[in-house]
Amino acid sequence: MARFPLSGLLRLRQLEKDVAAGDLALANARLAATADRAAGERTVLSGIAPDAVSTASLVAIAAARSATQAALADLADLAAVHRAEADEAGVRLNRSRADALGLEKLEARHRSALDDEELRAEQHLLDEFASAGRGAAR
Repeated sequence: MARFPLSGLLRLRQLEKDVAAGDLALANARLAATADRAAGERTVLSGIAPDAVSTASLVAIAAARSATQAALADLADLAAVHRAEADEAGVRLNRSRADALGLEKLEARHRSALDDEELRAEQHLLDEFASAGRGAAR
């Protein structure tokens, strides 16, 4: 059976697709980790007791809330960056899937053509045996 002439390129496209899928998984993991951190900061923020018994405790509560809100704002910015990275990785994955799919279809057509040729050759051989057998029987 003849080898598919573009098999090297097909393997490269499949590797690119695998890398793109890995990049997307990594970007999604980063996004999820950032969301988890933000949820943790929100829990901290909601757990800061508003019970101020002195001016110092009121200042400490205000500082804690301010620091937590700043951390939440930073995490929101980081989440936006991670979301953009995940979107880009998704686009790359879709592009690499499309590139690989075209070559996979060409390979399937190539295999089909080879199978058809093999079946034609086999049928031709069977026809020759049948006609030779008929000639010998007469």
